[in-house]
Amino acid sequence: MTKQEWKTNLRALVVGGAGFVGSHLCRRLLQSGYEEVICVDNLQTGRIANVADLLGSPHFSFFEHDIVNEWPVSGALHEIYHLACPASPVQYQKSPIHTFKTSVLGSIHLLELAKEKGARILFTSTSANLRLNSFPISPNSLISI
Repeated sequence: MTKQEWKTNLRALVVGGAGFVGSHLCRRLLQSGYEEVICVDNLQTGRIANVADLLGSPHFSFFEHDIVNEWPVSGALHEIYHLACPASPVQYQKSPIHTFKTSVLGSIHLLELAKEKGARILFTSTSANLRLNSFPISPNSLISI
């Protein structure tokens, strides 16, 4: 089986998929031959315009949903990309409790979904959430590796 044939059976969930990074990831997965890319975003900071060109694809679906609340996915799911959380301090400080819930409850919901489906999960976040900008970071810092 070729690498391309292997990818044609994959279903991926991209949470935070209407954001800058998420929309590019959705596009890349589709270009790589994924059978289906499911994009979920609450549109707090993401924009539907970022994925507008993908909406007509039979291999792409968009759902406006906040992962603070559980969200069932029917059928097989192979990969989950968790990019849901405002990256800008200005944005996440507007609603710090919701940002916290997204990071904690949203992550728990996605980890449970990954376990249920036997899916791989990738969690990403901004270093601003870790307050890394409050002390100097060098290329030799363990945290910057």
